[in-house]
Amino acid sequence: MPNGTRLIYSGEAESTTDDSTEQGSDPKGVRKMVDWCLALALGYKDEGILEKTFATIYPNECSVNQSLSYIKRSPIFLDVELKKKQPATNPEVELAIWASGALQKKLHHGWDTTLPMPAITIEGHIWSWYMFIPKKRGKSKTTGLVMLGPFPMGTTANLVGVWQIVYRLNILVKWGTTEYSKWFQDEVMGWARDRIGTANEGDSSISEWVKALSVEDEDH
Repeated sequence: MPNGTRLIYSGEAESTTDDSTEQGSDPKGVRKMVDWCLALALGYKDEGILEKTFATIYPNECSVNQSLSYIKRSPIFLDVELKKKQPATNPEVELAIWASGALQKKLHHGWDTTLPMPAITIEGHIWSWYMFIPKKRGKSKTTGLVMLGPFPMGTTANLVGVWQIVYRLNILVKWGTTEYSKWFQDEVMGWARDRIGTANEGDSSISEWVKALSVEDEDH
């Protein structure tokens, strides 16, 4: 994978959201998870800050995404869902549930919700991409998500289609390692540093440690 990112299998990564399928729809085969995710690879300094932060909050809040499984410390910027024949599943429904969980996580912690959330579905040879954008009430309050797509991404049935997939994947990875990475540092890591500062207010030794980490991060 490109430097600074990692591919993670999330087959056991259940979302923390309680959203269900629409009334009248068939819930058969619908899960609150996706198959694969592309995430940033955190450095040891950020890992240390999160470790300190998680010690100050409830266990069901100890994640940087919508999962409480082994991927809970992975800054996910791209979701990938495969369409399966047995059992039959609807990849769009599963992506929507997963994205809804991400939105609820952001709202719970007061993180900015304006950043779009890209996703990919794979059905046989056909790759498609989607974009989830926030639905707002008035000028500020986010009330839900709008799913845009599917848009053609490419096909593994021929060489041209494979290159189209690679080209678009590179665009998504570049976005993840630039715009999403900045959002994650500003919103999630900023929140984590604030949590440590609040929990240890008055402890000068830990406060200085937090300040030192922040300075090193800025220099980096």
